Amino acid sequence: MPDTASLYALLSVPRAFDDAALRSAYRRLSLHWHPDKNGGCSAAPAVFAEVARAYKVLSTPELRDVYDRFGDAGLQRLQDGDPSVAKDWVPPEEALRRHGLSAEKLQKQWRSLDDFVTNIFAWLTGL
Repeated sequence: MPDTASLYALLSVPRAFDDAALRSAYRRLSLHWHPDKNGGCSAAPAVFAEVARAYKVLSTPELRDVYDRFGDAGLQRLQDGDPSVAKDWVPPEEALRRHGLSAEKLQKQWRSLDDFVTNIFAWLTGL
């Protein structure tokens, strides 16, 4: 059974592969591990499914980027809807800092709903 520690190792492709090499490796392994051709091997369906998953991840640029940065845990976080695995995600604190704001400054400025309404009204009339 192939080593499943890395999707690259599973498909036997280098990290800097081209599409033709990926397709060729996938075809070779999927034909070898197809459950219909390996009726006597109880591991064939699991290996075949893992080969298909590896191909899907490595052939999709977004999934490959997440896998390269975070591994299988990153793919799980992406599937669970975690926005922090996206390439262009910025933490809220960093977004505030980029605009010259801090959490303390916002808390002082927006202490209550009355302050919020007053500040929004002041901002709208200042346009």
